[in-house]
Amino acid sequence: PSPDSMGVPSQAVLKFLKELERRSVDIQSLYIFRDGYQLIGANRKPYRPDTPRRIYSATKALTGLAVLFAVQEGLVSLDTRLTELFPEDLPEVVTDRIQALTVWHLMTMTTGHGKDTFRPVISGKNSVRAFLEQPLDYEPGTYFLYNNGVPHILGMIVQKVSGHNYIDYLKPRFLDPLEIYCTVEKTEKGELEGSRTVCTAEGFAKLALF
Repeated sequence: PSPDSMGVPSQAVLKFLKELERRSVDIQSLYIFRDGYQLIGANRKPYRPDTPRRIYSATKALTGLAVLFAVQEGLVSLDTRLTELFPEDLPEVVTDRIQALTVWHLMTMTTGHGKDTFRPVISGKNSVRAFLEQPLDYEPGTYFLYNNGVPHILGMIVQKVSGHNYIDYLKPRFLDPLEIYCTVEKTEKGELEGSRTVCTAEGFAKLALF
């Protein structure tokens, strides 16, 4: 369907593109969806639909989806505690707040951290321990923080319960059936790092439908 037929004025789209041009925004691709329909799909030269692009925080949708598949398959529960999943990676002092941390708190980013944990998690020798060593300033479940260390730990949970990293785990369940190509670079520790995920523009556009 055309944008206009779905309530998206084509003139507004053109105005948007002209404004991007005026501001010298390096837009590589533009995909617009509404009500499950793709209204626009365009790639600026030299980019193509099959050119891999780094998707940054959109990867959080992939790690979260992998966890939900694991829940559906009975490999883990949203109520499972981190202390149960990683008993060998706990800090020296395990507080009541650490004991209370569950998969649900990570999925909702209500772990109780008052500061983002990304840098300590990535740079620490033990990612889980580094995550848990950061102060929990609030009771888990009572405070929301956009916490970039969380999806890294969610990916590790999938690896722990399934034996596969979250991309490999998602391939037969989600990515391959929808012909979505994604890959992820590894950290020096050999763990997948979500912010380094790259997907094809075409594949990334399909993710927008979910």
